[in-house]
Amino acid sequence: LAALVCAAMMVACGSEQQPTGKVTKGDPNKMDTLSYCVGANLGTGVRMQFAEFNLDVKSLKDGIVDGLLEKSSAEDAFNTLNTFFRETLQNRHTDFQALREHDSTAVFVPFADAEETAKISTALGVDIGSNMLKSPYDIQYYWLLEGLQNATDEDVKLSDEAIQEFMRNYHTVV
Repeated sequence: LAALVCAAMMVACGSEQQPTGKVTKGDPNKMDTLSYCVGANLGTGVRMQFAEFNLDVKSLKDGIVDGLLEKSSAEDAFNTLNTFFRETLQNRHTDFQALREHDSTAVFVPFADAEETAKISTALGVDIGSNMLKSPYDIQYYWLLEGLQNATDEDVKLSDEAIQEFMRNYHTVV
């Protein structure tokens, strides 16, 4: 659950703060560097924090949009994730440890099937998108998702240094 909270809060500025940014689709022909950088940072964090999970990136992206546009319940998403990480996943780890005692070649699989993978990926996306509404950023979700997709594919169009420099400058100016 800690990894979930870190990923979801990566771009959020805290639950006490009122939202100050706005969400728009964005123009695919006019790059929004801020949204791209936020998405790339988010995608890198998700890729690193959830490497063993093999998340469904399409479902994750759909969930982010649903969270940003408030089409899905943030509370329902949180409850889904909480149940999965605190109960389901813990039980699977326990079962896996017992299996490993008898079969050293066994491999841990966090999701039962593709349906569960999509469900948890979507819930994670909704949680992330909902938390992003608390950020001060004007987000263009087309470019946010482009950055996220590029980062999960390890094909980011800007260097890590350029992204970090842009974000530092943005925060200095704003």
